[in-house]
Amino acid sequence: RRNDLDDPTIIAVSAAGVMALRGTTGELLWTGLPQSGSFDYTMNPTVANLDQDPAPEIVVCTTAKNLQAFEADGSPKWYNADQGVGLRVSGSAINAANLDGAGPAELVIGASVYSGLTGRLIADGRTLGAVGENGGGVVQSIVADVDADGVLEIVAGGTIYGFDGGSLHVERQIP
Repeated sequence: RRNDLDDPTIIAVSAAGVMALRGTTGELLWTGLPQSGSFDYTMNPTVANLDQDPAPEIVVCTTAKNLQAFEADGSPKWYNADQGVGLRVSGSAINAANLDGAGPAELVIGASVYSGLTGRLIADGRTLGAVGENGGGVVQSIVADVDADGVLEIVAGGTIYGFDGGSLHVERQIP
């Protein structure tokens, strides 16, 4: 919410769809249906401006572990049908951040990086000997400038990754 004149929107995810509700009244604004199967309602969605237009997009995960994006008005933006999300992600979260500092934001799930414009997998840290999966197999991640060098890193499980725009590298393991 930017100021008292803004009307907040609440995004809710169920297996049957994504719903946008008017925050002041609870009125249903729109419902987005899954392209295939159902949505993984245990996976936190993200709301971020991925294409640098005036309105944010909403990205959710399906139970088949594919990403699906919607425009702010509920119209479909893209569906990643080519590969499942790189991790067993139930209970995880989708992060949006401009990792390389150029162009639109990327999406980060665990140790995997996806294009915010298309949902295409850009880099997969699981191939680099990542550590830190919990007993349930979920790797939570955050994006932050952990070493104060002005460049964002990904912390996933017990590993800190650097991103150079096309690939990930392990910066260090957290004991």
